[in-house]
This record gives sequence, C-alpha cells and structure tokens, in this order.
Amino acid sequence: MRVTGGKAKGILLKTPKGDITRPATDFTRESVFSSLGDIILDKEFLDAFAGCGSYGLEAWSRGASGGVFIEKHYPAIKRIEENITSVSKSSIQEETLCSIIKKDFFKFCEDCKINDKKFELIFADPPYDFFEKNAQNIIVSLISILKKSDSSRLIIEMPGNTNLPQLDELILLKRIGKKRSGPSVSIFKPSLKEDQ
Repeated sequence: MRVTGGKAKGILLKTPKGDITRPATDFTRESVFSSLGDIILDKEFLDAFAGCGSYGLEAWSRGASGGVFIEKHYPAIKRIEENITSVSKSSIQEETLCSIIKKDFFKFCEDCKINDKKFELIFADPPYDFFEKNAQNIIVSLISILKKSDSSRLIIEMPGNTNLPQLDELILLKRIGKKRSGPSVSIFKPSLKEDQ
C-alpha cells in the first residue's frame, strides 16, 4: 500500500499485522481523491477509524494542512506514527501538523461537540460489521462534527451493498463502487438549508 498522489506519492504505508484493520486500497483512494480534487487544499482533516491512516495521510500529501487520526487499537496507532514520519520526511512537512487520538469514536465526537470543534474534511472507514450495526449513529455523529460549509466534505467507506439512510443534513455528491463484494465510498457535503 502506497500514497497515490501529492508530495509523498509512492511512499509505502505500513499496516498492522493481522486483521484488526482493513485499509482502503490504493485504487479506492485514488478514485476518491480524483473526485475530491482541490477541495482538500489547506483543510484540516479528520481520519476516523484511521487504521494505518491511509486516507488522512493521502489528504496531507495532496495539500491538506494536517489533521487528526482517531484510532483505539495500539498496533494501528504505532503504524500511523511510523507512517506520519515517512510522509512528513517525504513531503517536507512538520510531523506536529498531525495528531493521533486514542479514543472511542463516539466519545471523540461527544468531546468535539462539547468543545465546538468541527472539521471541513472528514474521512470515516469503520469496520464493515460495526458500520452495518451502527450506520445511523455513526453518520449522525459525523454530521455533528462536520463544519456547515459548501466546501466541507464527508467521505465514508462502507460495504458495497449498503443502503444509506436518508438524512436531510447531507447531500450525496458521488458514490464510488457499488458492487456487493467490494467497498463503496460515498462523498457528501452538508445541506445548507436554514431549517436544518
């Protein structure tokens, strides 16, 4: 697995051993970032359920200002640390522009709401079985920390056969991959209707 574009293009990303993570494939990430284009430039990202940090690191390499990785598994956190160092050296950016928070996803979202912290660029790649059982709660929590701006984006990777709940707070811009056997990525922006 490698960074597919930007200043750190080609840098190898280390993944934890075993099956505690299911990193987004190079092909999937390349498709996502081709769709996002320059909207990521100079934005702070959140990489939720970060795994090895592939989405956030890809964004950082391609021009995001830095960001936050949320992960609760220690082996994955170690890999994110190593990957931040590799991408930082390759792209000549300070490692301190990225931080890792070891915390449960829902607890992190609650803390963000308390502190009025919002992000313009959010990637979420939860374990598929967890997403299938908690899709509504995950999406509602993500909406609560998504900055309400026309340039904000929420990117969620999920199983290809997932039926998305209808939510007035989000506008689906694109869905990449819909095959039952593969991943699907949905790109949303917030609805800016006043009654939301």
